[in-house]
This record gives sequence, structure tokens and C-alpha cells, in this order.
Amino acid sequence: MALSTHATATLSVVTAMTRRLGRALGDLVPIIAVVAFFQVVVLRQPFPQLGEVVFGGVLVVLGLMLFVEGLEIGLFPIGEAMADALAQKGSLFWLLAFSFALGFSATVAEPALIAVSDEAARIAADGDLIVNSDGARASYALGLRLSVAFSVGFAIVVGVLRILKGWPLYYLIIGGYALVMLMTIVAPREIIGLAYDAGGVTTSTITVPLVTALGVGLSSVIKGRSPLVDGFGLIAFASLLPMVFVMAYGLLVPVGSDFGSVLIATLRDVAPIVFLILFFQVLVLKRPIPHLRRVILGGVYVVIGLALFLMGLQKALFPLGEVMATQLSSPALVGGEDGLPAGWWSYYWIYAF
Repeated sequence: MALSTHATATLSVVTAMTRRLGRALGDLVPIIAVVAFFQVVVLRQPFPQLGEVVFGGVLVVLGLMLFVEGLEIGLFPIGEAMADALAQKGSLFWLLAFSFALGFSATVAEPALIAVSDEAARIAADGDLIVNSDGARASYALGLRLSVAFSVGFAIVVGVLRILKGWPLYYLIIGGYALVMLMTIVAPREIIGLAYDAGGVTTSTITVPLVTALGVGLSSVIKGRSPLVDGFGLIAFASLLPMVFVMAYGLLVPVGSDFGSVLIATLRDVAPIVFLILFFQVLVLKRPIPHLRRVILGGVYVVIGLALFLMGLQKALFPLGEVMATQLSSPALVGGEDGLPAGWWSYYWIYAF
């Protein structure tokens, strides 16, 4: 009987993981189809380093599956429970402190921001905008990530205050984008595009569910607030303020692996979230962590999945994207007289891609 129960539980876990794997693969099918179409049909060239591309793609799928599974069974439930408990506790200081820490730590660990920051540092080094050394690139990428993370933490604090005070959302949004336009005028030209992209990469896999749970949970327990009207809008602030802070970072800062190392870096990136949860759950709320084994298992999934995901990006998607962009913009493909493009319409394959 016990053996049968164990076999049933094992089969259930395997079925669930297989379903997750299929879902992760399904999410990546469109980009795989686009890349394969342009490489084989348009460029008519074999994939460069096909083995590395396939291996990196497998890592991306496995990493995405484990990462999402770890978030759902570990971080999301405890994040929602802590937000509700802090709101009921009634302490404005701890609520705002938790809001800032949540936004900061979740953004620091955001996979999209990690990837974009590393790529921005590499491009800046190749363009002689910073010193081309490992230390300089790491420092630039870390500074960019911390600037974005601080801005998201500050944005969440503003959003929580809006819910508490009942401020109209559109006043803050209009004022924020007016500030973005003013910053665009004075910011270095090299940082503007990156700053605008930072508003998108910060609201991704980790940040959106946690921040949304905070806003909806907070508006649900405050008298006179509606989760539908007041609970949403935090993501808008989290997208807006990074643009301002990254352009400010550009004004202040001169702009001119193996799996083991990736795993260690991932542990360092996820550590702020772990310390945040332990601090508020044990010291502030003074409660035991519910379903501790599931939370630990979810944390392990998150770390391994994030490391595999980043390693897959570095080995497959970034190099392949650069090669294909170069091939699509080659004079032989765009045509024109003497191999030169006739005009903007000559780049139609790039636009389609």
C-alpha cells in the first residue's frame, strides 16, 4: 500500500514536471520558428556552432521550467502571505520598508535585467565607452542593475503610498513621463535607448507577480479601497522610474563561463530575496515559514533554473542573434547598386525579423 502510494506520488510529480516542460517549450516555439525560418529560408546558411545552439536551447527550456515551478511552489505563496500579514499589522514603516525591499530584491534577481546589463556592459566595453576588462564590465553591469533595482524599490513605495492615500494614478503617471522626457534631453545619447529598455526588462518573470500580489492584497484589506481600481498600477511605476534612474546613472557614471561560476553568481543574485523573506517572516512577523520544505525546494528550483536559463542565453541566443543581425544587414542581402542599400526599404528582411 505504501509502495503504491509512493508510486502514485512519483507519477504525479513526473506528470506535472512533464506538463511544465511542455509549457516552457511551447513558450519558446515562436522564437525558435522565427530564428530557424530566417536562418534556413532567408539567409540560406547553416546554423553557426549548431551543437552549442542546441545545447543552449535545451538549457533555456529546462531552466525556464524549473524557474517558473520554483516561483509558483515557493516564492509566490509566501510573498502573498507576507503582504497580507504586513498590511494587517498596521505599521506604515514596516509596510513601506517591505515594499522597497521587495521591489529592490526582486529586480536584482530579474533574469531579463541580468542578461541586458551584462550585454550592455559588453557593448560599452567593445565601443571603448568603458575600460575593456572583466572588472570594469562587471562593475558597470552591477551599477546598472543596482540603479534599476533602487528605482523599482522606490517606485513600489510610491505606488503603496498612492494606495494608502488614494492619490489619482494618472497624475503620477503623467508627471513621471514628463520627467522622463526632460531627462531624455540632458542624458547622454549612449544611455537613452538602454534606459527606455530598462523600463520593460524590470517588469518580467519575478517582479510582476510579487508586486501585483502586494498591490491587490494591500487594497483588499484597506477599508475604502477596491482591488480592481486601486490594486493595479504598481507595475506602471516599476516600468516608469527605471528610465529616469538609468538616465541619471548615465549622467553620473562615465559611459565612454562555466556553470559553476554562473551558479555562484545566481546564488549571489537571489540572496537578497532570501534574506528579505527570513527577516520579515522571522523577525518582523515572528512566524514560522509555512510549508518550509516546499519553500526550500522552490528556492532550489529557482536558483538552478535561473543559472541554466542565463547560461543558455549566453551560449545560444545572444551569439546567434548577433550573427543573424550581421548577415541580414550584409550588402549581398539588402541589394542596391555596388552592393550598397538603395534606401530604408532595402532592409525589409530586418524589419520582418
